[in-house]
Amino acid sequence: MLLVSRRIGQRIVIGGNVEITIVSSGKKGARLAVVAPKGIAVIRGETFDNVCKTNETMRLQNTRFGEVDVAVTSQIQLEVLGFPGSKRYALLEGSNAATGWLQSLDEPELAFPVIDASRVHCDTEMPTTNELARLAGLNDAGTHVVLYVIAPNKDADRKSLIVNALAPIVIDVTERRGAQTVLD
Repeated sequence: MLLVSRRIGQRIVIGGNVEITIVSSGKKGARLAVVAPKGIAVIRGETFDNVCKTNETMRLQNTRFGEVDVAVTSQIQLEVLGFPGSKRYALLEGSNAATGWLQSLDEPELAFPVIDASRVHCDTEMPTTNELARLAGLNDAGTHVVLYVIAPNKDADRKSLIVNALAPIVIDVTERRGAQTVLD
């Protein structure tokens, strides 16, 4: 915890991209101005605590599924390659336990079809889940899920799907963070 004294007009910078400026102060308290990048929710602590207690949901509109309700506490901090403006996702379950959708909470029109990597047979030897977590910059001692993005195979004579096993998405289930990594 950092305890600082600040005067009106002075700032605090967090992580290089969140800025808090003291606007005014008085007997009723201080007024703060918070500037944060798109995708970082800025809410009062008591509001956040109430949301977590009640497992409140947020309603996403304009998704490929229409309106979708997502539990606020289910959000995953994740970087998907090629989509720098979207950092928060929710994993929506598909029709079976192996597949689902990685739905962006920052850009509701963005969703990736995914499959649990443990359900896919690869002819080549793949790194272990812990090795993938380490490559992705995550704590390799946590509980992880590895997902592959699914895409239609346009080269096949019959309708089939392919998975992107060379760019797996690793999610630390406990910390609710993830990253996509690229394998050689």
